Amino acid sequence: WELMFFRMSSKGKRENYYLCNCSCGESKVVRGASLKRGTTKSCGCLTRKLAKENHTTHGMSKTKIYSVWLNMRRRCYDKSNNKYNLYGAKGIKVCDRWFDFNLFFMDMGDLPFEGATLDRISPLGNYEPSNVRWANQKQQQRNRTNNRKFTYNGESLTSSEWAERIGVSSKTMATRLLGRG
Repeated sequence: WELMFFRMSSKGKRENYYLCNCSCGESKVVRGASLKRGTTKSCGCLTRKLAKENHTTHGMSKTKIYSVWLNMRRRCYDKSNNKYNLYGAKGIKVCDRWFDFNLFFMDMGDLPFEGATLDRISPLGNYEPSNVRWANQKQQQRNRTNNRKFTYNGESLTSSEWAERIGVSSKTMATRLLGRG
């Protein structure tokens, strides 16, 4: 604090006031008694800083990973979420451990690549460490419950996976599977 002294009267009482320059650069008029008692230590910036520190749990609320975590929970528990009917309404839940963002982040880490999505290995299973992985959009699409799988020599793949495997277009594969080519 830098201090400049002056006297003011209020309600018939003359009190000492000081124009104080806070270390943050702000100026504030402070009663002398408050300075003497030590109840005023800054222009208010110290109180705001402490309040922010006390209310910050992980400091990641504006990150992509936090958004992924929040959306996972909303799909499963928020009936007004436009994806609830595909998740929560079907009984898909988030494990108790992952209700804590810090534990979710500890288990999954940050997004490993641009466009990474949270994918349930078993699309009918819950969001829990043993059933979740990071996937790209292609992997996500191939892991949907409405995909039809075709089995050949004991291996089951979607038509697009078989097309990729044998080197033909998805359209050609679909035509062949329908028996038209």
